Amino acid sequence: MHFAPMVKYFLIFYSFPVFVKTEKAYTQQKPSYKQAEILWDTWGVPHIYAKNDESPFYAYGWAQAQNHGDLVLQLYGQARGRGGEYWGEKYAEADRWVITNSIYERAGEWKNVGVAGLNQSGIFE
Repeated sequence: MHFAPMVKYFLIFYSFPVFVKTEKAYTQQKPSYKQAEILWDTWGVPHIYAKNDESPFYAYGWAQAQNHGDLVLQLYGQARGRGGEYWGEKYAEADRWVITNSIYERAGEWKNVGVAGLNQSGIFE
């Protein structure tokens, strides 16, 4: 079977970085989508490659805004309970739910507490 040696070398070659300790160099530069490479395939899916830890996240947000800017904007409006104000009466019921349950204000409180504080409060248990 000619496939087995190829698979063995493939696994050894590509698993090598897992066993080698590497030092990460962090820069003080602000992350940018320009520090990452975004390759778009035939179906419009972004494939992001970057050399530091922050840039791929920034590039992913940039790619989402490029592909789905209208949807991202709409979701921001709905999450703040203002969809009916911006896009019409069909969003009014969802707005009432968001406002009644104080979703926008609660998100701000949770952001200030942080993940560790939320875990200590027992919300996610």
